[in-house]
Amino acid sequence: MAKESAIIKALSFSIHTYNSYFQHMLGTDSAGGWKKSNKDHHCFIPTHNAEDIVRALHYVRTLDTSRNRNRNKFLDCGCGIGNIMILAQYLGFKSYGIEYEKENVELARKLLKGVIDTKQVIHGDIMKYKYYKQYDVIYYYEPLQNREKRREFADKISKEAKRGAIVIPNGVWGPPGPKWERIRPDVWPGVYKKL
Repeated sequence: MAKESAIIKALSFSIHTYNSYFQHMLGTDSAGGWKKSNKDHHCFIPTHNAEDIVRALHYVRTLDTSRNRNRNKFLDCGCGIGNIMILAQYLGFKSYGIEYEKENVELARKLLKGVIDTKQVIHGDIMKYKYYKQYDVIYYYEPLQNREKRREFADKISKEAKRGAIVIPNGVWGPPGPKWERIRPDVWPGVYKKL
């Protein structure tokens, strides 16, 4: 337990450092987000609950470890500059991210170079993306601004994620019907498994 706590604190600190580096590069206070080119999509928002996210990802990594070593393809929907991707990568996942804002994609590729293959940062629209079934773990933090669009997106993930996939929604969720099980009710964000 002490080792897990130390890992969580160290990774959380590294994300705060990563976010600070981003703010320094842009010369902005990114606490309020960064620019965006589409009114439906949120701008990049730095992670403020990194410890909770690390705890949830660490939990997923430790599920039935003998079987789950192959369960490592992680997708961050609305990945911004890749801060959650790097957390997942350090925890043993093969990280991918999809981001709408081209500038964020370019910056993420630059910042993650040498840690994550730049092709794993995908420039695209999460509402039009067709490959959610390829991922074992899907994470998102309010990538869309409009509440109705967020609901649409949550429904899309619920339908398109493969059986056995884990979803960590740091925001709107509420999978329809009995197809999902909340496997870690004691943490925020929730951790859900598609049955």
